[in-house]
Amino acid sequence: MGKAVLALIIILILLISGCAGAPQQGRSDKPAQPQAQFFYSDEKLLFTNGHADPSVIKMPDGSYFMYLNKFNSQGSGYFVLTSNDGLEWREKTGIIFQGVGTGRAFLTEAGVRFYYPTPLPRSPAEPASEIISSFAEDGLNFRKEAGTRISPRQGYYISGPAVIKLKDGTYRAFFDESDINSGNIQRSGIYGASSSNGLDWKRDGTPTIVAEDSVETGNIKQVLHPFVIEWKSGYLMLYNSHSRVFAAYSDDGFRWKKLGNTGLNGADVDAIGLPDGSLRVYFGRFSEATSGEVYTAVLRLKL
Repeated sequence: MGKAVLALIIILILLISGCAGAPQQGRSDKPAQPQAQFFYSDEKLLFTNGHADPSVIKMPDGSYFMYLNKFNSQGSGYFVLTSNDGLEWREKTGIIFQGVGTGRAFLTEAGVRFYYPTPLPRSPAEPASEIISSFAEDGLNFRKEAGTRISPRQGYYISGPAVIKLKDGTYRAFFDESDINSGNIQRSGIYGASSSNGLDWKRDGTPTIVAEDSVETGNIKQVLHPFVIEWKSGYLMLYNSHSRVFAAYSDDGFRWKKLGNTGLNGADVDAIGLPDGSLRVYFGRFSEATSGEVYTAVLRLKL
């Protein structure tokens, strides 16, 4: 073999080795973000003239209970409605949780536990809110449970709790925690906590969801009122920021990936699963003419 040919072979080998070892343009070692598509349809106005914060559960007999916050000159707080299809509702009780907002009902094997915040502070001089609970075997006649479920960090207050039982039996709670100096427009993040019985909770050390300019854009950093439901092989979280609803997904209920804006305009979202894998969502909006309004719609999601 001639020296010229040998030299050419050596050069080719070096070039091939160099290309294999060099980083490729446009390649990233970061894990790919979930790509989601949202389809939003069949919107329907359910309640107007001062209603908000719906919480819907399916009872053992197949009917639905909605715990709904109303506020008007006669008072404010949660009352209960019932439905056979999740669309047409009839009033079951008067106000049973006076002056309460952003609460959520959770169905247990023994009955319904309602998680809700104590009064939200209007200024730093007022006590910070914390999460407490009440229980009713029939979902209607509640008795307050002793003690505090979850307390805020120093300088913060919490509201908007959501609870889910994971496949391994662990209970997970998610809630928004706001800077107590932020006033009417909350600066907040979403935190989580774990429990073995739904009563005694240990908070996570780091936030679950924080507001980012690239996702929940707005002048004030806020993510609020999470809701979590078992979905496909994992868990889906819906939450709002500046009257827009966003989603996140988790395989285990602890580590979450943001999926982005669902296209739904509103706040304080709750949902029930439908047989085809879509969600019937319930959410609030504010109208200058009629104050708080509550809507329902169908949300379909593809990953």
